[in-house]
Amino acid sequence: MKLNEKKKNTGYFAGIILFSINIVTSVILMISFISIDILPCKYLVPVIMILLLLTGLVFFTQVSGKGTNVGKLISIFMILAFIFITASLFKIHNMFLAISGPGAKIDLVSVVVLVEDPAEVIEDTSTYEFGIQKYIDRNNTDKTLKLISDKIGCELKTVTFIDFNSQIEALYKKEAKAILLNEAFRDIINELMPDFNYRTKVLGYQEIETKIEIKPSDKTDNAARSIINVDSFIAYISGIDTYGTVSRTGRSDLNIIAAVNTAAKKILLINTPRDYYVSVPVDGGQMDKLTHAGIYGVDISMEILEQFYDIQIDYYVRINLTSLNDVVDALGGIDVESEYDFETVVDAIDASTGIIITPEYGYNAVEKYSFTKGINHLNGKAAMAFARERYAFAGGDNQRGRNQMLVIKAILNKASSPSVVSGIGAIIDTVSKNFETNMSSGEIYNMIKMQMNDGASWDIMMYNVKGTGDSRTTYSAGNQRLYVMIPDEETVIEAREKIMEVMDNK
Repeated sequence: MKLNEKKKNTGYFAGIILFSINIVTSVILMISFISIDILPCKYLVPVIMILLLLTGLVFFTQVSGKGTNVGKLISIFMILAFIFITASLFKIHNMFLAISGPGAKIDLVSVVVLVEDPAEVIEDTSTYEFGIQKYIDRNNTDKTLKLISDKIGCELKTVTFIDFNSQIEALYKKEAKAILLNEAFRDIINELMPDFNYRTKVLGYQEIETKIEIKPSDKTDNAARSIINVDSFIAYISGIDTYGTVSRTGRSDLNIIAAVNTAAKKILLINTPRDYYVSVPVDGGQMDKLTHAGIYGVDISMEILEQFYDIQIDYYVRINLTSLNDVVDALGGIDVESEYDFETVVDAIDASTGIIITPEYGYNAVEKYSFTKGINHLNGKAAMAFARERYAFAGGDNQRGRNQMLVIKAILNKASSPSVVSGIGAIIDTVSKNFETNMSSGEIYNMIKMQMNDGASWDIMMYNVKGTGDSRTTYSAGNQRLYVMIPDEETVIEAREKIMEVMDNK
């Protein structure tokens, strides 16, 4: 009898402990839902009621004297579930904190010498004369010179050049023993001098971080603006031609304006071709390709597009090539509706480093992809190949722009579908690393709550401005003529009108 009483008491006390843990974990979960503020009221109230009912169930099975072993298993399961949901909520919250708010751009400025130069580290260049740009990227150049001078303990000797051609030629002729190069310009230099990578080596890098300054929106007070309180806004989606961290500066190959009307559930995507010949607000205003503007920062690209379309852009979303690959895979692939049958060949990329695989000197490994007219289910690499191809089309860059918007549309459709729940962990990890936006976490939560409130589908429309090819000098490449696209003013005007129609819900 005493043994049975002892077992009964032990079971009772175990029930008390489980009930106490249930109370603590359920209270923490309720506080998490309320403080993070991710659920609309119509869902938050039922969730709290369910938590209270579950707590009552635990009390009945563990404390009332009617507890059973099955009840204890239910209690343990609930505790683990509460802990998991709470941890997931904070993981989502941390993700939004990581991608949102005031951003920064990171420039990697390298010390470059000829491949046969005996120098092995930056300190070996203390007696060298450095070739630097007189105007282009001068702010980062001056910061790098100071950092290197402080590092090696002496002031560096420099000679200035007005363009990359003359700077690189001076290095080749050993008139300058080293040069400073912002790595964001390397692809431009490779267009001008295809042998540059093979004839030079990098001794080291200096990382320059600069805060991105975006002027406030005039829709609301910037200190307390809330996207849920406005019916429409405009966002700039910038796709940077780099791998690795999204904060790295690089050419902006994807330039899409998204006009969003939250009341009418309409999104208009406007693509501006990367080679558009536009005025860049650097060094007094210079003509350059739109893609080159990304090198100077997402804020510069935004300013160009605002002036070009006579609009105000409220937010930016910045992604890179790694983002597209990883996000599509995290979503479990996307369904893209191709307008043509076509094939493409792309460089094979080392997934861990983002570097083009080169089996032998001067030859890159390639991967081939085929797409059919209609729906194509694509993984990350295939989506990236689909979005980057232009030579397979008579429309060239114009069609590439449409394909990029088709990929963005497919991502938006997949991200808003219930099927993404099963892969939410991988999606959170991917988005945390590969996205950057000036939208606050509170504004993102408000968008989520708004979508959960009505659950309505979005009407996603697309428009592509056009232009004609030409050869012109550009600010970033100096006197060297490059392919550019002269804007078709009629399509630009039409794009502006379409943006206004969506914003005004006409």
